[in-house]
Amino acid sequence: MQSRCGITLPSKPLTKSHIHGASGLPLETLTLAEALENTAMEYPKKEAIIYHSINKAKDVMLFEEWQSKSRKIGAALKKFGINRGDNVAILVPNCNEFLIAAWGVLYIGATAVCLSYELKSGEDIFDKIKSAKCRGLFIYYDNSPMADRVLKRALDQDNGLHEIGKPLIISIGKSFDGTHSFDNLLNIPSPAEVDDVIKNMFKLNCEDNAFIALTSGSTGTPKTVNMNHQALLNSFYFSCSLKGGMDEKSVFFNDRPLSWLGGLMLPVCVVKMGTTGVSIDTSTTVSGTQTEFILECMKSEGCTHIIAMPYLMYDIIHSDSNIKYSITSLKTIIVGGQKIPENLVQRMRDIFKGLTVANVYGSSEIGGPVVTTAISDPLVVDGRVTVGFPIPHAEVKLIDENGYIVPINQPGEVCLRGHNWVSKAFQDEHGWFHTGDIGEMDSAGRLYIFGRCKDMIKRGTLSIVTGPLEQTLATNESIEGVYVVGVPDERLYEEICACIEVKPDANLTADDMRSWCDEVFTAEGTADGISMAPKYFVFVDSFPLRPNGKLDRGQLKTLAMAQLKMSV
Repeated sequence: MQSRCGITLPSKPLTKSHIHGASGLPLETLTLAEALENTAMEYPKKEAIIYHSINKAKDVMLFEEWQSKSRKIGAALKKFGINRGDNVAILVPNCNEFLIAAWGVLYIGATAVCLSYELKSGEDIFDKIKSAKCRGLFIYYDNSPMADRVLKRALDQDNGLHEIGKPLIISIGKSFDGTHSFDNLLNIPSPAEVDDVIKNMFKLNCEDNAFIALTSGSTGTPKTVNMNHQALLNSFYFSCSLKGGMDEKSVFFNDRPLSWLGGLMLPVCVVKMGTTGVSIDTSTTVSGTQTEFILECMKSEGCTHIIAMPYLMYDIIHSDSNIKYSITSLKTIIVGGQKIPENLVQRMRDIFKGLTVANVYGSSEIGGPVVTTAISDPLVVDGRVTVGFPIPHAEVKLIDENGYIVPINQPGEVCLRGHNWVSKAFQDEHGWFHTGDIGEMDSAGRLYIFGRCKDMIKRGTLSIVTGPLEQTLATNESIEGVYVVGVPDERLYEEICACIEVKPDANLTADDMRSWCDEVFTAEGTADGISMAPKYFVFVDSFPLRPNGKLDRGQLKTLAMAQLKMSV
């Protein structure tokens, strides 16, 4: 039997869309605290995390510093009554203190609840702290009105939080009356209390919860998901090291919020593999105005691997800065989280010669990426972008609306399963997580993702998957980017509208697109006798994004309907 990146591939072509990543590779059984201990012992003086911010000196944290400070934070938390199994909230932006606090929580077997602001009132923060029954809160305070409101209410005896006992509140940054200073917390425990934390750390279980994270919201309202040590360590190791080529010599740039799964990829890879991580404030990349600064960070640190969301690739490609042409260290981009435009990847390869790509697919509910292309694999197979094969010990199947496994090369809902990886709240009776994504599997077992179930366009009796149609439209040489949405149609319920961003040096009209589509699409021989060509075309300067950088398809549909002067 043929083996590929740690899994045994099917001995004959598949007929059903179901593959198991059978593997002889052992699963990691460490906790994240043990992983940091091991790596800090091996590379004490090595740079673990380098945090860059505009107009400030970079903040470098060595492995031994991370280890020492997290041990002390853990001992201090324990002294204040935080114990194994308790939840501690972390409301802190990307910075080294976030990681010291989080691993301090993990050292004593507690769970870190990752939070980020959504409402100015802070009501969402209190709802999450209460629902998770958090015994403590780390909060970054910089005199901002929002942090000020949260802290004042957190200290209010009538805030509803005290039903679970008075929470321990630790301020990072500036001090705030009534809270414990993060810096002072480091000086509270005695050496004997720190030693006790180290001794008891080795009694912890890799199957215990490590983080409670928020989903990105692509499935609707963000929700909390329990992720255990074993799921995070194995999914990120197999996807980033085994398939992505990352090791102790790598330098990994990741702009994702540390409070999100994509951001946690950075510290988990660092503590597991001894990689050096480079982090920045996510708003620096999402804003699209600091591309030269980002490129300077990549060059100065010699980054070998980067997380490359489509907007970051777009900004790098269109940047006037010549710095990008002098970055010779970059070897691999890790993409994922949404459909990846092939043209952006190719243009990145034109800039960074020899660039390899790892396309990762997974979710918080299953503890990380569990389907991935290897850097030696093609990104495009038979004209379609693939996310590749499952990582070792993971399993994938595609089902129809009745729960039956669909034949190969037929669309179905993607379901994932792995060893103790799926958060129990999201398992079906057989341990599967139903992603809500539509995909196809080929006879070799490769997976292709086309979009969300709810993104399908219902035209007449036909349910149209948006992904393949968008890939076809993107082959037009004048198109920079394209997405399709369903807009109301009195007769067919919905019609197809293509939302197009035109290349800067091109001219393209709706009539041009209709003529082009007449050459590409056919109505003859189709199941319903209607061409797959969009009926409507609208043109945009850019695509609306959610705060996490992913496409806001709902907002795009609203914009398209406004251009077409349609009402719901």
